[in-house]
Formats: sequence, C-alpha cells, structure tokens
Amino acid sequence: MAFRTSIFAKSAGLLLLAAMITLSAFAGIDERATASVVDTLRLPPEQAISAGTPAEQPVLPPAIAASPDAKSVTVIDTGLTIHAEVYSGQVAQALEELNIQLASADRVTPSRQEAIAHGGTILVERARTLTLIDGGESQEIESTAKTIQELLDELDITLEENDRVEPAADASLPETGDINVIRVTTEEAIEEESIPFDTITTDDNSLEKGTSVIDQEGENGLKRLTYEVTYEDGEELERELIEEEVLSEATPKKVRRGTKVAAPTPAPVTGTPTGNIQTGRATYYWGPTAAASTTLPRGTNVRVTNTNTGRSLDVVIDDTGGFSYPTVIDLRSDLFQQLGAPLSAGVIPVTVEVLQ
Repeated sequence: MAFRTSIFAKSAGLLLLAAMITLSAFAGIDERATASVVDTLRLPPEQAISAGTPAEQPVLPPAIAASPDAKSVTVIDTGLTIHAEVYSGQVAQALEELNIQLASADRVTPSRQEAIAHGGTILVERARTLTLIDGGESQEIESTAKTIQELLDELDITLEENDRVEPAADASLPETGDINVIRVTTEEAIEEESIPFDTITTDDNSLEKGTSVIDQEGENGLKRLTYEVTYEDGEELERELIEEEVLSEATPKKVRRGTKVAAPTPAPVTGTPTGNIQTGRATYYWGPTAAASTTLPRGTNVRVTNTNTGRSLDVVIDDTGGFSYPTVIDLRSDLFQQLGAPLSAGVIPVTVEVLQ
C-alpha cells in the first residue's frame, strides 16, 4: 500500500507541474520577464534569477520558448538597437508591449498597422519639433524629414520662381529652430510726378540795374512713372523705374533783368552865353561821363541845343573825344535823349555855346 501511495503521489506531482507550465504558456511574459518558482525548478541553477529582477533579454522556460506565438524582432529607435521577443500581432502593439512610446508624428517602418514578421526589424524615427514661418505666418510643426526639401514636400509647400527658404532646400533638417519660407513677389506701381519749370533770365540794358520784368510765368509739367516693385513677405524691398512718360511739358518762366547803370544827375550849369558858338552834330555813348569835346577843355560849361527840336540842356565838358568835325560834342546816351532825339537817330544837328 505504501508503494502504491508513493507512486500515486509522484504521478500527481508531475501532473501538477505540467498544468502550471501550461498555464504559464497561455499567460505569456513581457520584456521585463521574471522567473516563477516553477520556472526556477525547470532552469539549470546557473540560469535561475530571483523573482522581480529584470532581465536584459526575456527569460523563457523551454515550454514557452517553443510557443509558436513568440516572435523575435529587432527595434532600432534613434540609434538604439533592441532585440526582443514579442507576442503582439501588429507593429504598434509590439512597440507598446516593449513600452516604447510613440508621438503621432514619429515615423515607424513597417507602418504601425502592419503585421509583425518573425526575425523582422522595426525602425522608429523620432519627429523633430520646429517652427515653420511661411510668408510671415508661423506655426509649430513636427517632422521626420531628413532635409528641408523633404519637409517642404511633406507639407505640400511649393516655392515659386523667386521664393527662397532659409536654411537652403538642400540643407539637413535641424534639430530645433526656425524654417523660414520667404515669399518674393513683384508688381508694377504707377505714380504721377510734377516736372518743375525752369527760369530763363536774359539781360536787358534798357532796364535800370536792379529791376526786372517777368514776360512769362512758369508752369510745372507732369510725368507718369512706372516702377517694378519687389516685395518680401508683403514688405517692399526695392523698386526699379522701368518706364517714364511725359504727360505735359513744363512751361519756363521768362524774366528780363535790367543792366542799365543809372546816369548821375549832372551838376547844374550856370553862366551867360559868351557868343562862342560851335555848330555841327552831336553823337552819344555809354558811360559815366556827361560830355566830351575835342576843342573845349574839361570843366567848360556849355549849352547844347538840338536845332531840330529846339530843346537845350547845359552840361560840363568832363571828357575828351576821339572824333572830328562835323561832330562837335559827344553826349552820354540819356542826355542825348533829353534833347528829344531817339538813340536810333545816332546823330543830331546841334549848336554848342560856351557859357561864362
């Protein structure tokens, strides 16, 4: 009886052990596997680990390791390589099983919904957080692009002919910072501008010096200017004149400026006729002196009479002349006119009488 009891007890113990192993296989283990009491019993002493101690690789009892549900995978996450056994069916579930957290913008290859392949590799690329400024408008973005151009393609951003991006399109995507898309546009701008009039001044010796006469008032003209204006992100950068059209010409102002030197008032001449009279003709000249004679000395008081008009004036001879008879006296132009003769006459008949 004792022999049968011993046999029965041993059989029961084996059945109990098998049942516990089967239950462990259905329950599964995770990446931080710990060995149970039963597992410890089944493992060689040098492989046994204490309960609650994390393992670098899953510690699987022989019965579990043989499970057809376990898959061996390699995960490469930002340069870190992880070898593990998982039981999930999809990539996303496997990463969750391995406690690998993903952001929505992170890229996973194969995709998160694809099935796990035994012995496969899962590549995790972490998204970078950047500020995108497009045409002056900024937004925060996340991307796994390798270059600036890949980022633009990913965001469906097109650069027009004159647009540019900083950093350059072929530059590597930075870890942080700003990506600046500068929008460059050009358009024509038309403006009207006045044309200032010129002032034309001519000298006039018939006008006293210091006086002037306006013969024609000036008037501004008008022209149309067409510019090509360049904008960056809506701000004017530069403008270039491409066409100029005169709509109305400016009218110049015309001024005559006097240059005539006012003749000094001759000193009054007093005296009585002496009977010394010269008959001939008088001419005129421009100058400061009053009268010139070739026969009478300076300081001689004379009365000059225009025999055509009968007008007379008394003057003092204060210059000598280089003329000869029949010219008997040369008068300053204003005195010549006082005798009632226009300058255009050139000469007039006169008598010159010496006064005492």
